[in-house]
Amino acid sequence: MRVFIASKQSPEAEAYSRNLVSEAESLGIEPVKSPEEAESIIVVGGDGTLLKYVKLGLPVLGIKFGRRSKLLEVEPEQGESAIKRIVKGDYVIDEYPLLEAQVRDRRALIFNEIALVFDGAETVVGSISFGSEKINFEGDGIIVSTPQGSWAWGFSASGVIVHKNVNAIEVTFMNPIVPLGLKTLILPLEELVVKLEDKGRDQRSKVLVDGEILDYFSKTGEGFTVRKSDRRAKLVRFREPLEILKPWK
Repeated sequence: MRVFIASKQSPEAEAYSRNLVSEAESLGIEPVKSPEEAESIIVVGGDGTLLKYVKLGLPVLGIKFGRRSKLLEVEPEQGESAIKRIVKGDYVIDEYPLLEAQVRDRRALIFNEIALVFDGAETVVGSISFGSEKINFEGDGIIVSTPQGSWAWGFSASGVIVHKNVNAIEVTFMNPIVPLGLKTLILPLEELVVKLEDKGRDQRSKVLVDGEILDYFSKTGEGFTVRKSDRRAKLVRFREPLEILKPWK
C-alpha cells in the first residue's frame, strides 16, 4: 500500500508525522512523496489541512492535530492503533458528496461550502436562481453548502443541520434584509446560479470556497454556478472504537 502522509505546519505535527512514517514502514506500508503516487492519504492536522486533500478522491485517514475538528476522529495517541487496523483491512470508507462550482473560467470542488460575501462593511445585493425560480437577496451574503458543510459555517449562520446522506444543497442567507425572515433553503441537487444584482454602484465582494478566497466580484451579473460533482470524498472510519496504545515518543 502506497500512502502519502500530509502534515500541518507545526513542529509537533511534523515530528509526529516523521514518527508515523517510520511506523508505517515497519508495518509494510510504503510512504510516498506526493499524493499523485499514493493509493491513500494520512492527514496529521485539523479540518483545514484535511480539506486540501479530501477532494482528490483517495481514501483519507485524519489524525486530529487541530483545535476543533468534526471530520478527524483519530486522536494522536491512537495513531499506531489506526495504522495497524488499516493494514489488517479493519476499516470502512465513509463517503461524502462534493459540489462543483464554475467561477469565470475556473472549476472548484466544494467539500463544505461556497460563499459570496461583501468585502467590506456593506450589504450584498444579489440573486440565486434554481430551476424556474429566482430569489433576490440583500444582506451579509449567501452560503451554498453540502450536507456536511451545513454544520460548518452554515450552521453558525442558520442553526440548521442536513444529514450527510440527504441528497440536498443548503442555501443560507446571512443576516438578510431581503428576503425578510427567510434564512435557509434546502434544495435538491440541481444546478443553481448565484450572481450580483444592480445596486446602483459596484459591489466589491469575494467568493470563498472552503474558507479560501477564490475570486472577487464587483460588477452586476458576475457570479458562479454550482452543481453536483461526480466525485465523492472518502474518509477512513473504524467500526469499533480504537484501542489507545503507547503514546508517541
